[in-house]
Amino acid sequence: MKKISHKLFFLLKSAITILLCGFIINNVEWELFKQVLNDSNILFVSSVFLLMLFNISISALKWKMLLKPYNVQLGLTELTSYYFITVFFNNFFPGNIGGDGYRMLKLYKNNVSKTAALIPIFMERFTGVLMLLFLGFVGATITYITVGDEISYFSVVVGSLGIMFGFVLTGYFIFQNRSNNSRLELKQEKNKFKAIFVKALNHIAAYRHYPKTLVLAIVISLLFYLCMFFARFILIDMTGESVSFSSLVLVIWISTIFAMLPISINGYGTLDISFIYLISLYGVGYESAVVVMLIHRLLMLSVSLIGGVFYFAENYRSAAIKLG
Repeated sequence: MKKISHKLFFLLKSAITILLCGFIINNVEWELFKQVLNDSNILFVSSVFLLMLFNISISALKWKMLLKPYNVQLGLTELTSYYFITVFFNNFFPGNIGGDGYRMLKLYKNNVSKTAALIPIFMERFTGVLMLLFLGFVGATITYITVGDEISYFSVVVGSLGIMFGFVLTGYFIFQNRSNNSRLELKQEKNKFKAIFVKALNHIAAYRHYPKTLVLAIVISLLFYLCMFFARFILIDMTGESVSFSSLVLVIWISTIFAMLPISINGYGTLDISFIYLISLYGVGYESAVVVMLIHRLLMLSVSLIGGVFYFAENYRSAAIKLG
């Protein structure tokens, strides 16, 4: 029964992805699209590609730093290759395998405990979401001051609530003291799931003893998103269009949230249509926005293929070792 429900859910997501992509294509004026593409300065593409590679590298560095409390002795080069493979999985496999699941599995196979494999990845994602919330709120606030539209107003409200919730959650995760009674809680806890949850909270709370690690993780998250924003800004400028940086940050924030919704395959369609529609409201032509997202997708696929090379090279080495 579960297999049938998974297949039906996948078919539904596939249908939504196709419908959204079809809607985007159907609204393109192809002569204008060709003109925008022909007038675009393709030399800018290489700088965007380098920014994407840089972002994966610093994400791996952030992961390594968050592994510090667990004394995981894996080099940055190895972790970076795992991260590239994660991107490959996320772009070429339809959601069920999951790049983060692959990273946890690789750590576990390197004699790393399940906790040490899971918690740092959770903290990596959590700090990234908090930074995205903050930057989106800043972009929304500046856009509302300068433009005063309903989208930015609504985003300021949602962003402020999200930031407050994020701070509360951070305090609950990191600063609540459970160390004195954690063993007693685990012994008294009859529900296995609750026991695991309490144990996970205790491990997350351990990061309060590594304030420098947390600060550096937040700084890397800031750098990551600034690179993402600048990459999209370059692509828009490449088409000859212009948009304020704050409005671009707001649009990327909203479209990224839409891409997180599990209604399409790996965010295809949801990310694209939300970005194209919203950025067009801030002065970028529809066809130019489509060109931006098309090139963005192609570059992401190119980066993913690097992860594919790492993945198949790793499997080849493993097979060679087994054959002896």
